[in-house]
Amino acid sequence: MLDVVHQVLADFLTPMEGEVRWMYQDHLGLVTVGIGNLIDSPEAAWATRDYGAPFLHGGDPAREAAEPQVREAWQAVKKDPSLAGRWPLAEHLSDLRLSADGVRNLVRNRLVEYEQTLYGFAEFAGHDSWPADAQLALASMTWAMGAAFAEDWPNLRAACAARRWLAAASECNMSNHWMLRRNAVDRGLFRNAAWVDATGADPTQLYIGIPGNLPTLRLGASDEQYAGQGYDVDDPVSTLQRFLAFLGHDAPATGTFDAGTDAAVRAFQANEERLMPGFGVDGVVGRTTWAALGYVVPQY
Repeated sequence: MLDVVHQVLADFLTPMEGEVRWMYQDHLGLVTVGIGNLIDSPEAAWATRDYGAPFLHGGDPAREAAEPQVREAWQAVKKDPSLAGRWPLAEHLSDLRLSADGVRNLVRNRLVEYEQTLYGFAEFAGHDSWPADAQLALASMTWAMGAAFAEDWPNLRAACAARRWLAAASECNMSNHWMLRRNAVDRGLFRNAAWVDATGADPTQLYIGIPGNLPTLRLGASDEQYAGQGYDVDDPVSTLQRFLAFLGHDAPATGTFDAGTDAAVRAFQANEERLMPGFGVDGVVGRTTWAALGYVVPQY
């Protein structure tokens, strides 16, 4: 993958997964650390040091934990089923922490490892040449499900191999209900890739904002309300209208969120609702809708 994908992955994932430097249980009761890194065995916990992420007493780089201490800390977290999904409660169980650099090393080096598996799928063998946004979408899905996920996603593989990015977007439907926002941003990334190929934009540049800063828009909004207010663009309504038009919706770039724009937004949201029930159809362009349009990273 492009260097830019490796460089931003941790910052991309953090708004959605958080960053926890001690061991904790995720919603499924699996021991996890950092930015959603599964370490659901004592051996996996000890192995984080091989990725440049050793456990440290109090996070002090001069006080690296020994293997028995890492195993003991892991067991203390794993043995209590009441900790599932309640990460703050695990903080007091030991003083072992990853450093900030360790968290990012773990993300970067795990992605390198995952890529070797991805190269094994013929449809993904050329992913280094994809637009950066499509590469980040693949990295995001791989992080959520593991690199072997693609074995069970033939339609996604086929769409990516043919560079049919809008079709790939429609395949982003990880089924867990807490993945709604993750699915939205992955679809947005593939839509950005479609725009890159259609317009000849620089494929090595990422077009999503990380995390991104755009206003919530609704009927009656206009560009002039937001110009000079510190958002990523000074013309957010026109920006919205242009991308909706690219996706085939009737939304002329007038700079005013009029009835036609409201209808286009609702049509877009209705399609998202079909892809992932729970998305919602309200005509309001908030963070999740912006994410599905490829502009921002949603936050939990």
